[in-house]
Amino acid sequence: MRRLIVNRFMERGLLIKPDALDFIIRHENPLEIAEKFLKNYRGGEFVIGLENIATMFEKGEGDELASGQDGAEGNMAQEHDSRGEVYPEKSSDITIICNYTEGVFSGGMEAFHGYFLKKFRLIKNVLKKRADMRDATQIKSLRDGRVVFIGMIYEIKRTKRGNYRAVMEDETGAITVIFDPVNGKELMEDVVVGIIGKKSGDVVFAEKVVWPLGRTTRKGRVRKGARVVLISDTHVGSVAFLEDSWKRFVGWIESNPVDYLIIAGDLVDGIGIYPEQVEDLDIVDIYGQYRELARLLSEIPERTKIILVPGNHDAVRPVEPQPPLSDAFMRFFDERVYALSNPSTVEIGGATITIYHGRSIDDLVGAVPGITYSNPDKAMKVMLRTRTFAPIYGKKTPLSPDGADYMFIHSTPDVLVTGHVHGFVMERYNGCLLVNASTWQGQTKYQKMRNIDPKPGIAVIYDTASGAYSFEKFF
Repeated sequence: MRRLIVNRFMERGLLIKPDALDFIIRHENPLEIAEKFLKNYRGGEFVIGLENIATMFEKGEGDELASGQDGAEGNMAQEHDSRGEVYPEKSSDITIICNYTEGVFSGGMEAFHGYFLKKFRLIKNVLKKRADMRDATQIKSLRDGRVVFIGMIYEIKRTKRGNYRAVMEDETGAITVIFDPVNGKELMEDVVVGIIGKKSGDVVFAEKVVWPLGRTTRKGRVRKGARVVLISDTHVGSVAFLEDSWKRFVGWIESNPVDYLIIAGDLVDGIGIYPEQVEDLDIVDIYGQYRELARLLSEIPERTKIILVPGNHDAVRPVEPQPPLSDAFMRFFDERVYALSNPSTVEIGGATITIYHGRSIDDLVGAVPGITYSNPDKAMKVMLRTRTFAPIYGKKTPLSPDGADYMFIHSTPDVLVTGHVHGFVMERYNGCLLVNASTWQGQTKYQKMRNIDPKPGIAVIYDTASGAYSFEKFF
């Protein structure tokens, strides 16, 4: 029932917080309450908390459903663990907002058709809230003259004159769209955008591309002081793991207030990830690698809670979204360690932090002019602008059509942190702090062969109360 309700909210482009979900589940007809809320909700927030559900009851829209809630108060502050179950909250200043825990992929073409359909509908709902998209028409109903519509790009190619020719689809049909070099240069297959232009015959000449980009705001939100440190790609088990830099990092945490440490994937180096990897391994047993990671994290002061998200080197399924580390590995860690999915979103001290390892950067390099491995922040901007962590399907990032679209970005977070490319970038964009977090692995033989020059041993410090950020170097 929990998964069903979560999926119903996600189909509407909404995320439901654990406290609101608990409130609904405690009713004898939880699905009825959920459907009633979704029918009546007219707010602009993408993340639905207990206060939103309570507002419905205050307005009398849910009075007849309010029975059976005795004793619900006082038990609201609970979270989902890495298996999607409920346990008493570990901390008063963290809420797990989005955490993929299990797939419902049934296989076959229908599942993949459903994946694209859900992606289209989610982003269409976002675009329809834009003033310039409220009058958007279905493709089959377009008439010659000025047109406004929303579509997904099926294919796009450069013309001899330097323009871009695309085929765009919606649920009703397809049409050819011509873009000038400025409007077309950042478009790619599978992206959903709004189009304003002129139709002549079977072709639309685009005058404006409307992206589903959102904007985060600090206005009206209560912030509590919490210091969060962001790193990535520790690659424990590699011969190139920077143990001396790590020791200096732990020593710095011992003398500085750090409430949370977030590691954005590739926690260990893994086994058999690339050809002849064994030559780059110091620990050749996958369980041994996670035991060593647990030992290293145990040296961090107990006051610091730790969030682990997997990457493509970790012992989880390679397709995204990736579930949290299983109990087979989490049994090595103490209770202050959270295992979350890739991607996932948490709220700490009133600030939303979205964590994605960043493998889709591989797809965006080369697909969008100007994006390279040395400027991953540009790829992160594309993710926010397209409202998805995986804008392109069928490239290097394997994707699974599991139930709801967990790669959809429901709202622009305060912080988006990625890793994967072993670089380091911090930049503000549209109200969001972009962090491509630093690695703790030096250059391996394999990386040298591929001309990968890492920027290791850097930790980003983010203050949830003020939004201030800085970094410290340990290499």
